[in-house]
Amino acid sequence: MWEGENGELAGMERIFEHWRDLDHREPTLKIVCPYEYSRKRFGLFGRGCPNLLWELMRTRREQLSASQLMRKNPTEAIVDKDNHLRDALKYVLLSLPSPTELPKHSERDAIIREAFETGSQATLGVRLAQFDERQRVKAEPVSYRPRWPPEE
Repeated sequence: MWEGENGELAGMERIFEHWRDLDHREPTLKIVCPYEYSRKRFGLFGRGCPNLLWELMRTRREQLSASQLMRKNPTEAIVDKDNHLRDALKYVLLSLPSPTELPKHSERDAIIREAFETGSQATLGVRLAQFDERQRVKAEPVSYRPRWPPEE
């Protein structure tokens, strides 16, 4: 697989992560749009994004013909067409933490519980310090600095 295909699949997987297990939790991604979105629309929309919904509804996997299947392996590639807004959504979601991550206190409790269950309390302090460092790095804000004008 090409790297672009992997990125596209990872992006779609991240979008679907927000809508998994809806029987037990609320979705963490909600797209609200009061406009009709069965066709592509032009213009600016102040209260919704009908074209994003239109693109998501048209997302499909690449399909190979019978003769292509004889020569090539089946692929899971997403068709790279009509995907500008879907790509923007993918980049935003890939820059955020996964919605299925455990809360910090649950993960910390699991580390402590595992240490006592396995009898490895001697390394508990080190593992908690590593956990705290990972959380600190995750919490650092991502900053944007314009490149123009160049620094002198």
